[in-house]
Amino acid sequence: MTNFEKATRNTLFWRVPGQTAASMGRNTRYVEMIDFFPTAIDLMGLPTIPKCTGLDQPPTVLCLQGDSYASEFVPALATSRPRSAGPPKENVFSQWPYPVNQSPGEKVFRMGYTVRTADGYRFTQYVPYSQLTHRGVWANLQHDDDMELYDYNNDPDERANQAANPSYASVVTRLQAVLRAQFDTAPETALKKKKDEMILLIKLESI
Repeated sequence: MTNFEKATRNTLFWRVPGQTAASMGRNTRYVEMIDFFPTAIDLMGLPTIPKCTGLDQPPTVLCLQGDSYASEFVPALATSRPRSAGPPKENVFSQWPYPVNQSPGEKVFRMGYTVRTADGYRFTQYVPYSQLTHRGVWANLQHDDDMELYDYNNDPDERANQAANPSYASVVTRLQAVLRAQFDTAPETALKKKKDEMILLIKLESI
């Protein structure tokens, strides 16, 4: 796996009993694998499960990430299952780890965070990753050039990284903000607190 298009783009096939003719054939709507379960729940008429807020939930909380697209197959569900009638996604996300031993020249574990946009871009930022908190440490970005931007409107084979191209500066700024809004959920204070807890635990164990 990588963060590139050929690795992250999947074809999702559906065959739904009673689906409308309009829903058959190819659909260019962007979806994510996390959309499969909520869509299946709505199509099967199972009890609804609320959508998660944020990326982490306690084990006692029953919730779903992703969106339901059940009403695309059965339009009547747009009324009985309102969540299944959402607008097309503008952005879809993926991530892939890069350990030090697989990253020549790098000294820290990094996570490649990616956003693929409906207007034809893929932006990836490689962020130092804490295996203690399982979060990217966005405040500790190692290099200004740890970014990749591909413009599929002009470069469908991802041959030219446009991240440093001044002509794409506004796109980079926009997609950096999109990535951080999606993944930068653990501020440094949380990381420091976790480190302090570990240090205290070590001290207590050594007494």
